[in-house]
Amino acid sequence: MGKIRLRFGLRVTVWSASYSSEMWFEILPGLAIMGVCLTISGVSTAYILTISGVSTAYIHKFSNGGKEKRVGYSPYQWYLMERDRRVSGVNRYYVSKGLENID
Repeated sequence: MGKIRLRFGLRVTVWSASYSSEMWFEILPGLAIMGVCLTISGVSTAYILTISGVSTAYIHKFSNGGKEKRVGYSPYQWYLMERDRRVSGVNRYYVSKGLENID
């Protein structure tokens, strides 16, 4: 182990290769603790995202008159949603009249 003097009177301790190779096992407890914490946080994050996704679906279903939320990823899907909005007569895509009620 040697010391190096930097500018402004700062001293830095340099570890020799023999010292670090003899003490490699000291990192294992810290590594194990970090691994456990990251695993627990990953699992809890997955549960939180699942619960929030399911609850969002129920909120959309409740607010859209009992129908699930529709998305228009492609132009055709968007066209169908806009058509349903126009046909409904109340400017909402989730209110459907059915073919027998269209004027």
